[in-house]
Amino acid sequence: MVMIEKIFIGHPYDSICRDPYSLSIFEKKINGMLTIIERDDTRKLILFNKGFLDLESRDKSAGYCLVKCIEGVCNIDSVEEFRRKLEEITKKYANGNYMGVDPVLVAKAFSQDVLTFIDSYNSLQKRKPMRLYTFG
Repeated sequence: MVMIEKIFIGHPYDSICRDPYSLSIFEKKINGMLTIIERDDTRKLILFNKGFLDLESRDKSAGYCLVKCIEGVCNIDSVEEFRRKLEEITKKYANGNYMGVDPVLVAKAFSQDVLTFIDSYNSLQKRKPMRLYTFG
């Protein structure tokens, strides 16, 4: 079954845009430097580049993270839209390698059909599992 973690912030999209570490999604010591490389305020989507400094202090990419915030209940249409955007981002930035992009959904709640779909999606081994968070 899909694990859902709780965020104790009322407006996660605004918060994560100001400070990517403000939610419990990322930790500096694990995720390194996060840089917003795409942002869609209408759809509340943010694409982060995860980076770190190598031994010569050069910036290196460690992959990407696509985060979508949904104000209400996440339904199957929201997930399909997110999945299409994830596919587009994966082709554009990760050469089609789904292991290069972490998908994250943040919503007030998730419908049962969404949980069933994500449980099935997460069982595919050639891509990173979708992580789910609720807020409020």
